[in-house]
Amino acid sequence: MLQNMALRAFSTGVKTKLNHPSRRAGHLMTQLHAEEVAKAQERIGEKFESFRPGDAVEVELMLNKSTQKTQRIKGVVIAERNCGIASSFTIRNHIAECGFEQKIFKHSPLLVSVKLLKEKFISNGQKKVRRAKLYYLRDKAPRFTTL
Repeated sequence: MLQNMALRAFSTGVKTKLNHPSRRAGHLMTQLHAEEVAKAQERIGEKFESFRPGDAVEVELMLNKSTQKTQRIKGVVIAERNCGIASSFTIRNHIAECGFEQKIFKHSPLLVSVKLLKEKFISNGQKKVRRAKLYYLRDKAPRFTTL
């Protein structure tokens, strides 16, 4: 039967497509990602305050799920990536005159909370940051990202 379809398509020059959503793997993966994001949103609830690049935040992470010990990290948000279940943000701080960056996934089960410490930290609250990715702060003086 498959050979007949191929011969018919070849002879007529028309290619038959299987566009039905249930036959596409991409549609299935999109549904799975949406379900995982919904589960993560239920689990997280109202633990996050909204933040933007340029804001100072404090993140509380569990070291591992078995010990329940947490670690607090302060930093300036220099990038935010919104991509379904793989959404993440990057924070930067200077500790002992050494730059420190960490990428944190928003829907990670190890993420406990995110607190907004100060909005518009880079410009001392005077104007908003006009970039989505603040990678130029890596080359600036440490005072821009030190909390």
